[in-house]
Amino acid sequence: MKIVFKYSLLLFILFWLILPRDICAEDSTLLANEVRLAKSAGVDDDSVNRILAAAQRHQLQHENKVYWITQIRTAAQEGLPTSVLINKIEEGLAKNIESERINAALVQLIDQLRFVYKLTKGASRNHQNSTPAEQNRIIARMSELLSAGLTQTEMKRLYTSWESASQKQKLEAMTFYAVAKQAGLNPEDADQIASAGIKHNHFHSFPLELSMMIKAAKANKIANPEITSEALKIISGEQTVQEAHRKMDIRQMFPNPSQVYRDDLNNNNRPMGIRSGESGSGGFGSGRSDSGSSGSIGSGGIGSSGNGGSGGSGRGRGR
Repeated sequence: MKIVFKYSLLLFILFWLILPRDICAEDSTLLANEVRLAKSAGVDDDSVNRILAAAQRHQLQHENKVYWITQIRTAAQEGLPTSVLINKIEEGLAKNIESERINAALVQLIDQLRFVYKLTKGASRNHQNSTPAEQNRIIARMSELLSAGLTQTEMKRLYTSWESASQKQKLEAMTFYAVAKQAGLNPEDADQIASAGIKHNHFHSFPLELSMMIKAAKANKIANPEITSEALKIISGEQTVQEAHRKMDIRQMFPNPSQVYRDDLNNNNRPMGIRSGESGSGGFGSGRSDSGSSGSIGSGGIGSSGNGGSGGSGRGRGR
């Protein structure tokens, strides 16, 4: 009996010592194969290394690395911008988000990117001269808008209704629309101003001063019809933003325009929410469906670049 017990104990110890190594070896093989497939799909070494390094810093299992690289490979195979997904992974890890929630956010973000990719590919007549990098930046920024209160229904309607505009103009106009909604302007008025801006060729860069004026006017409790009327006069060239400020007697001013703009884009009650239904999200948590209008522009912490200011450009302002 003692011999049987000792033999069983010995087998158990050997099994305990050997099994983890076998599993580790198997995981390493899966990871190596996935890395090879990702590189074959066009994912560069830097992107792969960013994922592996981020996972290693947080001592995550191989299965997480395999899953993330698989998602990046899938995006690359479909022609989607992979940097958006890598940024999302790094952001989630930096905020100590559980890997399961990061995975869910990636699925939602890929769905958003697919929607935007299909929309821009099927509806635009003006992006033939865009480089792949420029097209990826546009797709990434448009996906941010879906995490910032713009629904897929709204985006599709706005994008397809502005047939004569370039993709860049459409992007800046939709960004303005989202900012105006976040400031408290109703969707109909925001649409009217944005469409007028497209008509008058006003969106070669983001209209920072006009957006600030709308935010200030709402803070001063000025009615939407008056704000819309004054904004349309600015768009048509009948008056300047400063003249509109004086006419509306706006007393609350902001000392740092660029900071006000960033705050307007990034501050909200639910900064990182995954929406269900049409609107989608690239964030972490739970959220609303297509009818909702919450989140923030750039809420995914996606590091995209864009034009901003009044006639100028800069990183972050176009977000």
